[in-house]
Parts: sequence; structure tokens; C-alpha cells
Amino acid sequence: MMIGRRIPLYIRLFWCFFSPLILCVLMVASLIAYEPPTYGNYVYPGWAEDAGWIYAVLPIVPFFTAGFSVLYNAPGKTVYQKLRQSVLPTEDWHPSVDKADYLALPWNTGGTFTQRCLFNLGLRKQSAVVCGNLHQET
Repeated sequence: MMIGRRIPLYIRLFWCFFSPLILCVLMVASLIAYEPPTYGNYVYPGWAEDAGWIYAVLPIVPFFTAGFSVLYNAPGKTVYQKLRQSVLPTEDWHPSVDKADYLALPWNTGGTFTQRCLFNLGLRKQSAVVCGNLHQET
């Protein structure tokens, strides 16, 4: 919707399958190869190791909390139905701003790469795309 075309299949595959799989494999490998932290001959006390684990896990707790909340409140009787319904957009889903204050340039538009980037970021004022060319409005 933002770029005016569908997301390529390979990117969707990486977002949905390969990235989560790689992250899970890395997490399991890290847990299997875990050794208590040391500094030379000094072995850190248990409370310091526990504090480190709390600091490491704390940022991901909101993701799991929100995920379980959405899954729990999703319509359906089975876990599969709830999971399927939880990943679908709701009836009131839409972009937060229906009308943008700038018009994104398509890739085949004239102008330099810098002009297109500035325009798409909204940093170039009073710009419009007319017939595939970049024009300054007065």
C-alpha cells in the first residue's frame, strides 16, 4: 500500500519463515552453548547472572504479552481458529492517515535519486508529481 506494489515473494518468505527460523535456531544454539560469565578467574555471583538474564529478557516480554492477549481475545473455539483470526486485519483496519500531505514518487519518475528521497521523506516542500516529472509548485 505504501509503495504502490506487492511485496516480492522472497521478502515475504524471509519475513514469515526464514527470519523467525534463523532467530529460533540462534536462540536455541545460544542456550545450548551457554556458560556462566567469568572475568579471568573471577566467577560472577548468581544474583549478577540472574540480573543479566532479567535485563536480557525484559525487552521481549511485551511482545509475548501482546501476542498472547491478541490470541486469547481472538474469535474462535480452537487454538488454530484463534491463531488464524488473530493474523487477519479487522474491519476497522486502515492507514492512520487517509490523505498524506505529500505524494510518493514512483520509481520511474524523473529527478535525481536525492530529489526522490527528499520528496518521499516529505522534506521537499510544495512538490508534486505531474505526468511523471518533478515540478516545483509556486
